[in-house]
Amino acid sequence: MASTVGRTIQCRAAVLHSAGSEIELETINVDPPKSGEIRMQVLYSSLCHTDIATADWGTLYPVILGHEGSGVVESVGEGVTEFAPGDHVICVYQGECGKCKLCKLSTTNHCEVSFGNLLTSFMPLDGTARFSSLDGSAIHHFMNTSTFTEFTVLDKTSVVKVDPVPLESACLLGCGVPTGLGSALNLANVEAGSTVAVIGLGTIGLAAVEGARIAGATRIIGIDILPRKFEAARAFGATECLNPQDHEAPLHEVLLELTNGGVDYCFECVGKPHLLVQALLSTTSYGTTVMVGAPRPDEMVTFPPAILLSGRQLKSGYFGGFRGKSDMQKLVDMCSTKEINLDGYITHRLPFSEVNEGVKLLSSGSCIKCVFSMDG
Repeated sequence: MASTVGRTIQCRAAVLHSAGSEIELETINVDPPKSGEIRMQVLYSSLCHTDIATADWGTLYPVILGHEGSGVVESVGEGVTEFAPGDHVICVYQGECGKCKLCKLSTTNHCEVSFGNLLTSFMPLDGTARFSSLDGSAIHHFMNTSTFTEFTVLDKTSVVKVDPVPLESACLLGCGVPTGLGSALNLANVEAGSTVAVIGLGTIGLAAVEGARIAGATRIIGIDILPRKFEAARAFGATECLNPQDHEAPLHEVLLELTNGGVDYCFECVGKPHLLVQALLSTTSYGTTVMVGAPRPDEMVTFPPAILLSGRQLKSGYFGGFRGKSDMQKLVDMCSTKEINLDGYITHRLPFSEVNEGVKLLSSGSCIKCVFSMDG
């Protein structure tokens, strides 16, 4: 690696040129890191639904997607002392500088550097890109990370060490698994002995199930329209599973009857406004609903606000309320002791050259997590 330090690297990257098009594998330029940045060799990257929904978020094209990546530090920019070449690290889109006003608040996991740059397409230092095509034109960044490339450049606020978790599975700690786990453990603070419903059994839904199990919920109802997901849900801790299409009544009525008055906690993990309303209506009069799935920014939700007067709560938050860096060791420890079954989320392993096949698998609901090996 030493021979590449300070030089522009040419490598393979998966570039999306327009919304809805297929991702194209191309050779690109990756500039050296500037002050406060690191350049990382990506070894593994997992696929998330957010990577597929780029058109919903005002993404600029061309862009390198991916925000769940693991690998090793190739080089560091000026002023970076907490990382060194060879360190095993992952990317976290919800970064943490530890110094800004937001980082010092106990009420949020946001960071002015990371959160303020989340939906832009450039580096926070100077508003420019570190990627370019071979003709010199800029290629945009994605969610502070861009992991669908053999090398990426990140602000140090979005990088964290993860030893001793194996890198192949550690990439999952970059988004989906902490988002679901934290929604149960941090945002809802699920209590032991409670009843929980989880709508949508993709990665974040299964992680919410796992979080509820860890918290000691005694009844966990997994809900999805694809029954093939029920086996995984039970493996992560669901005590029963339900397909709404098997019932004529609305989902909330089914849950109210099934639980004799409503669940204590309901997690909406699909990102659909009508399901959020069903989740709200399915809890007890004092229950908690957590919006975990990400709806389109232009979508609206309508429900009778009077249902909140009795004490119902609606919560949400990025990254499950975890702080991207200072809480990561807690997650690493839970993985090391197998309290979190990180490998259980991985259903497909593909070479990087088959990135579009992975997109098809996830879009069809045929996989939970697909991990790309970047050397393939």
